[in-house]
Amino acid sequence: MSSVNQLIDYHQKRYNALPQFLVKAPGRINIIGEHTDYNNGYVLPTAIDRYIYFVISRREDNKFNIYAADLDKDHTFSLDHKPNVNGYAWYLHITGVIDEFRKKNHTPLTGLEITYGGDIPGGSGLSSSAAIEAGFATAINTIFNFALTKLDLAYVAQMTEHHHIGVQCGIMDMYASIFSEKDKVLLLDCNSLTHQFVPLDLKDCIFVLVNSGVKHNLADSAYNERRQQCEFGVAYFQTIDQSITSLRDVTFQMIESAKDFLDPIVWKRCKYVIEENQRVLDTVAYLSENNLEKVGALLYASHKGLSEDYEVSCKELDDLIDIVKELPYVLGARMMGGGFGGCTINLLPISKLNSFKKTVSEKYKFLYNFNPDIIEVNNAQGITIDSLIDLDTNKYTNQV
Repeated sequence: MSSVNQLIDYHQKRYNALPQFLVKAPGRINIIGEHTDYNNGYVLPTAIDRYIYFVISRREDNKFNIYAADLDKDHTFSLDHKPNVNGYAWYLHITGVIDEFRKKNHTPLTGLEITYGGDIPGGSGLSSSAAIEAGFATAINTIFNFALTKLDLAYVAQMTEHHHIGVQCGIMDMYASIFSEKDKVLLLDCNSLTHQFVPLDLKDCIFVLVNSGVKHNLADSAYNERRQQCEFGVAYFQTIDQSITSLRDVTFQMIESAKDFLDPIVWKRCKYVIEENQRVLDTVAYLSENNLEKVGALLYASHKGLSEDYEVSCKELDDLIDIVKELPYVLGARMMGGGFGGCTINLLPISKLNSFKKTVSEKYKFLYNFNPDIIEVNNAQGITIDSLIDLDTNKYTNQV
């Protein structure tokens, strides 16, 4: 994991150039509302104080040099050459963004020297990929004065995932990285793509992530399969009511009535989504009342649905939830992210943090001979971009 100052040093040594721009793109947590985004439902994310940083300088030609510091890998391409890649390649998160800008008739005017890295653990469900895509899209938009809106940039990042990475994800991760504000969470309506800010007052509590150590690649998992199963459910409900366009339009009564007619697996998937949407709205209500005990209960209920009905958990994640359920001070917990690995999100008093770390580490290591990474996270501002040097004097500003 690389710090900003390390990235600046790498950039100078690698390209013999002073980086002109610094982009700070946060990862995100999703408090509740998993797999509801691509079903036009509700989600409750916020950016966190873990980041992907870009340091960038402009070139005078059309060549792009990319250095991924945390991977220690580089890639070079030019604007007039689109690489032919079969399968996944790490640099597609960058080249794909440029291709999506081209589709909007916005082509960068020059090439760039790009160095990036950060402290978002990969494969942990904290959306490092979305931070890369949304962060780089913000950089391109700002550096070349394209004047795309924040929502446009979220679409650019989402379409990069769809067209270049092969993950048919919703827009939540990119949206949260771009739109988040300090001391608030986003109630995002994925149907209208509008949001409300909900004040976040955790009193003396904190969100803590526990990384199971299981790495996942959503493109190779059942993520796309779950999305297709939801689409099968929508197609069935449309035979009953043609106005239905997504599971967002399906009521509890409708899903109960369909139990004997839908494929049992499809029915479970749909049931979970409808229940999870309601849990999001209930969580917002309880946050407004500062009722963190009821928020915690909804987190546990969300995990049960993700594990048993949506079946995107795994043994390691389920064991982490079982471990913390035995700790009376933990208010609630669930798996977070696309699933099949990654982190759990846990709500607990700050005063119990050291005890929590010790107990969870010991019990998880006993089960899997692995010390889980336990990460404290705080709500943070969305993507920012700053000038690193004064272009008139060619000297560093005080931004770093």
